[in-house]
Amino acid sequence: MANRYWISGISSTWNNTANWSNSSGGSGGYSVPNINDLVIFDSNGNGNCILDTTVSIFGLTVLNYTGAIFQNNKEIQIDSSGAFFNSGNFTGSGADIRISGNLYLQGSCQFISTDSTLSCDGTFNYNPTTGFFNSNNGVVSLDATGCVLDTTGISLSTLQFNADRALVNQYVYVEDSVILKSGSARSISSSAKIHIRGDLTCESDYNWWNSFNDLQLWFDGSTYQNLEYNAGGVIPNLYIDKTAETPKYNREPYQVKCYGNSPVVIKNVFLIQDGTFNTNSLDIQVGI
Repeated sequence: MANRYWISGISSTWNNTANWSNSSGGSGGYSVPNINDLVIFDSNGNGNCILDTTVSIFGLTVLNYTGAIFQNNKEIQIDSSGAFFNSGNFTGSGADIRISGNLYLQGSCQFISTDSTLSCDGTFNYNPTTGFFNSNNGVVSLDATGCVLDTTGISLSTLQFNADRALVNQYVYVEDSVILKSGSARSISSSAKIHIRGDLTCESDYNWWNSFNDLQLWFDGSTYQNLEYNAGGVIPNLYIDKTAETPKYNREPYQVKCYGNSPVVIKNVFLIQDGTFNTNSLDIQVGI
């Protein structure tokens, strides 16, 4: 295991040995980081970094760095040491980012995600001070047993649950689509809710009946929303709260409308608090 420090003071490319050292601010000429290396961006190399090759590293730390990292359509694989961003800018684009460990976005980090898929196997923690997260119309996918989504108030485009015993610790806003692909998910605090502003898809492999499948899903968007259901899936808890809608005079109210297979199976709670739920001739089965 080795450390690799980015030392360039000007904008340059990743795949250049002159930009890498084995110590902070040290001499360049060390090997370009690989799967055995911990990569550090700090104040002793504030030049922008442009990816010009596929990246596969053991871990990544960005601390006191004021430059920008550009994904530039290159795939990124970060192994079990995970990624920690506390400063700097990251601009994703065009290719998947896979993190086998934890992802921490904190401090002043300004993180624009990939417009492809950002997957995380550990804890995805979002707790900025002056920074932000921009989903860039991409997918955030939770992919490993016991992974945790701990992201108070974050806004995502598409959120995919693809993990057994995933945990949600805070409230999350999802603007386009929530996908229950496989496994199960649990709300582990009273404030842990998925606020769905777009659509919900429940796939056939998301079919757990155990106690871990008790995630709170709230349809509370201010426009029309869809529930796409595939036979065999088990939706954990479903709430309809369309108080935010403002339909105009003499117009059908915005509604949640079902599509897919019958019956739509809901494991625990099904509550219409406010708004219109259109079964679209599908049967609804709750708590069976």
